[in-house]
Amino acid sequence: MLAKELSIIARYSDPKRSPFNLVRLSPGQVAATNGNAGCSVPSSVTVEAAVPLRDFRRAVATLKDPDIVLKRSTLHAKDKATSFKFKTVPQSTLFPLPTAPTTGMTPLAGSIVSVLSALSGISDQDASVGGGTLDAIRLTPDWVAVATHGYLMAASGWDDPIVSERVSVVPDSFVGLDKTVSIGFDDNKIWIVDDETDQVRWANVLATAWPDSVIEDTLEVVKARTGRDVVVDVSEFTNLIDQALVLMEGEEFAALTVADECLELSGDFKHGKFDGAISATDETVARVGVNPAHLKRILKVVQSDTLTLSFAEQNDPILVKAEWAGIELAGMVMPVYLSK
Repeated sequence: MLAKELSIIARYSDPKRSPFNLVRLSPGQVAATNGNAGCSVPSSVTVEAAVPLRDFRRAVATLKDPDIVLKRSTLHAKDKATSFKFKTVPQSTLFPLPTAPTTGMTPLAGSIVSVLSALSGISDQDASVGGGTLDAIRLTPDWVAVATHGYLMAASGWDDPIVSERVSVVPDSFVGLDKTVSIGFDDNKIWIVDDETDQVRWANVLATAWPDSVIEDTLEVVKARTGRDVVVDVSEFTNLIDQALVLMEGEEFAALTVADECLELSGDFKHGKFDGAISATDETVARVGVNPAHLKRILKVVQSDTLTLSFAEQNDPILVKAEWAGIELAGMVMPVYLSK
């Protein structure tokens, strides 16, 4: 059980920076923070101590029913046959972890939690705009989105606003969530409480100038563009892209061609050529250069059986439309120039 708890909070540590490389144990919980985000998980531990998370996690993973004991300034992790000892970091040298607010939390459930979790997995840590990072989830009263230089994906359509103001937070805030949570803001942080497990997450609100107008324009275009739409099976399309990615390396691209009720993906990659096709419910003639990896990330958010690809001119973005459990998904994939 402790091994699972440590694996959850490991995402929120930074092994290369002290004190953000620590696991913070206290009676009833384990916690970690990397400075921008943090997480605490209920636990059966009864001691208060701080030790390097990576080493402690590795040790606990080798033990059967580990017993965690603090003796002076040494933390013991042991079972019947094995014992590990860790020198603890003095509590007086550590900053206090933030405390979750007890009021002002808004419950979220069902499809919106699943979509937020899926969006958290497709951001790009290297993407930036105006000197600020795009490695974030953008939350607004009307939509939530992830954007990079190659693609964006947004979700909208719920009845009640998730947030009252526009904010950006690190993707780790929502990763892995799939049930009812409560969300709130306090001390310039977003707070997320898993109502079933009592897991608590927090993250600093990021000061990033986001391209909100681009996302809102995309949402409008997705709704308005008609006439060159192609419906494909999500499972078949995902498999086609996975096959292309077997040979693809880095920023290579492929040609996406739609004609005669068939969608074809073909590429001449460094390690070989690929050509595959699936059926499509339209006779639209279109040919666009794409990065299959970008399509793959978009598809991670789509949880419906089918999606719609909308085409314009060869050098215009591909628009992606889908709906699932009342949530409207709208995406855009930037084209790549095809020489022939």
